Amino acid sequence: MITKEDLPYSDLRHNSLLSLLKDNEINEALAFMLTNTKHTGLNVLPHTHSIEIYNEAITISVVFYVGYESAEYLELKSRNNLHVVSFNNRTPTLWEFAQINIKYIDNLALLFTVLNQTENEFGKQMDRLKNFTP
Repeated sequence: MITKEDLPYSDLRHNSLLSLLKDNEINEALAFMLTNTKHTGLNVLPHTHSIEIYNEAITISVVFYVGYESAEYLELKSRNNLHVVSFNNRTPTLWEFAQINIKYIDNLALLFTVLNQTENEFGKQMDRLKNFTP
């Protein structure tokens, strides 16, 4: 049975993203994209305006809503190795976020990073297919 904790956002796309980011291969690939370092043991926590991915060495905040800058960001900005990202290329350009360095993450770039780093045999085959030229 699906509970409110499974679907904390009114936008189903954000619930889908939360579900995807709970996958270790995906959240570890995102951390690698940002730091060029392998991070493991990442926790995923939904917030009102964002999704937080963190461990003792890194914090990634995936922003979706205006309001983040006056609430969640204020709590996170003092953390070491904080990366604020968005999968929407318009988010970093919003006036409300002018004082925050928000990195745009292309979903295909994340997909290719996951494929490149996966230990899963099907994923490895997809990575080879991605690079195949007839």
